[in-house]
Amino acid sequence: MSGDLGSLLAEQPHARAVLGAVVEGRTELSHAYLITGPGGSGKASLAAELAAAALASPSADGPLGVSAVDDDLRGRVHRRVHPDLAWVVPTSGAGILVEDVEQQILAAAGATPLVASRRVFVIEQVERLNESAANRLLKTIEEPPPYVHLLLLSSAPGQVMPTIASRCQQVRMEGRSQADVVARLEASGVAPDAALSAAALAGADGDLAALLADPELGVPLRQAAEAFAVGALRGGVTAPWQPLLDRATAAGERAADAVAEAAAGPLEHLEGRDKSAFEKVVEERSKRAARQARTAELDAALVLTGTWLRDLWVLALGAGDTIRAVDRQPAFGALLEELAPTDRERRALGARLADGVAAVQEARLALTVNATEGLLLDALTVRLTALGRGGVVPA
Repeated sequence: MSGDLGSLLAEQPHARAVLGAVVEGRTELSHAYLITGPGGSGKASLAAELAAAALASPSADGPLGVSAVDDDLRGRVHRRVHPDLAWVVPTSGAGILVEDVEQQILAAAGATPLVASRRVFVIEQVERLNESAANRLLKTIEEPPPYVHLLLLSSAPGQVMPTIASRCQQVRMEGRSQADVVARLEASGVAPDAALSAAALAGADGDLAALLADPELGVPLRQAAEAFAVGALRGGVTAPWQPLLDRATAAGERAADAVAEAAAGPLEHLEGRDKSAFEKVVEERSKRAARQARTAELDAALVLTGTWLRDLWVLALGAGDTIRAVDRQPAFGALLEELAPTDRERRALGARLADGVAAVQEARLALTVNATEGLLLDALTVRLTALGRGGVVPA
């Protein structure tokens, strides 16, 4: 095996057993795979590399074009802007709807590829297909055109509809240990101390750890989440959540710009109706990318807020050896002295902070059902301020 695809499979025994012969050209790529595994296990990376190899294939019925994948193709696939690739993610709290399947999959699956020999459709969080959408997708999975491949991703395989799961080849990705995440971060150039801190804070979620170790994106995100948590607990700060919302807006704009920029090259090779059709696709992808990036940024901030509150909680109860943000322990201690100077007050605060962790989780769930973000964060702030003041909701 060669390239990034071979490297991914080398670390995943089950995935290698299922896909090894495909990558080596000894058998053809199936038309539908269900790739499962916990967060950070590499599902999306595997799907992207498989998609790139499929799109590099000279024909729809031959071996994968693993050796033909170059940096340009890999970049377009990872940015999700190849004309013959559709990357479907839930963009509403209702999950993946019929119109998502019809517009992003069925319409394209019925048309021959634009520039490659195949079309690839990746569906993230496939367990969030509603019943009607799943039924519409089923026929394509059962009787796909010869050039169509579907890669379905899920962190909750038990929630995937049996009618969908039973018609796919199963590929299981194993979760990574904290030591493995640290090693990967260090190999990418992250300093050892920063790699250890990011992996510990992320709970060994490789994707989140990589974000947290990024000095331009992850470090400011962590600082903003911590500032929100501290400001909310102390009270007296107007809209401590506004920096989180501003970051989410900026993340959405960056994502939309990236889609448009990456599509500029492929558009140069299209003409007439094909070009017009792809321009509409790019416009829709830009909107979806913006929504997804905005929600993902806010969710990551809430994850960090919840982890921060959880660490303060366990430290208040005397279990400081279990905190995740090991590099923040002095700051936790100082805040505890401020909010709860006596042992009795500290134990009471610890009990209240457990409710704070639950409140953050409720906010994350509300975020998935299209709650108004500012109102959601404002309500969370009120709850956290009440907990910081001893459980009395501020006037």
